Amino acid sequence: MEARLGVFLLLLVTVLQAVVQSGYIGCYRDDSTRILPKAVLKDKGMTVQKCQQFCGKKGFKFAGVEYGYECFCGNVLRKCRKRKESDCKMPCSGNKRQTCGGPWRISIYTVCPLGWKIYGSSCYFFSRTMVTWNDAKRNCITKNSMLAEVVSYGERDFLRKRASEYAETFWLGGTDSKNEGSWIWATSQSNFIVTGWHTRLVKEPNNRGGNENCNNIHKKLDFEWNDDSCFKRYRYICEKLLV
Repeated sequence: MEARLGVFLLLLVTVLQAVVQSGYIGCYRDDSTRILPKAVLKDKGMTVQKCQQFCGKKGFKFAGVEYGYECFCGNVLRKCRKRKESDCKMPCSGNKRQTCGGPWRISIYTVCPLGWKIYGSSCYFFSRTMVTWNDAKRNCITKNSMLAEVVSYGERDFLRKRASEYAETFWLGGTDSKNEGSWIWATSQSNFIVTGWHTRLVKEPNNRGGNENCNNIHKKLDFEWNDDSCFKRYRYICEKLLV
């Protein structure tokens, strides 16, 4: 009995984790006016992820799959009635192990996993725990993501604004550990094309003490970039690409 209970609890936790990661909201009744009316994709290879990516790249918050191969997008959930989960049991045309709504039944998801923030074609997770840079990198990998890499000024400003709202320092994915002064993004191995170093109170990056090889958004430097010891503990930002 105890063994069976243990297996049941393990399966329950696994299912709940999958639901949170996928951003699933529920099964709803749709009609001709459409709950999510802003963009439509019909694809015989439809999957939940394909719909989320399609809606995310177009800048929408919600994605809904219906009738096995249809995808709908929107930013507001219009007045609708939630239905029992068994109503949304039609297999997705591109992955029979997933369900994509049914006839006038739509399975609705957030574009990003629950708790993540969307900007452009990426989702971002702002941690509440403080870890070293290497542990932050590993933690992001377990979330099928990477330590955030900044490739546009808009993205830089978005992350700075969010970090200031949390009023905390956050690790980013930059490092010059291989070649001092040559900063690259750890996951993509690409050079910095956009920077946000603090240069007013102190000129960053300065490699103070000779061992500052990882970069962060620092709360004491007006939430601009700082090079720091990779062994210090800060919060971190994970990035999941919607491509």
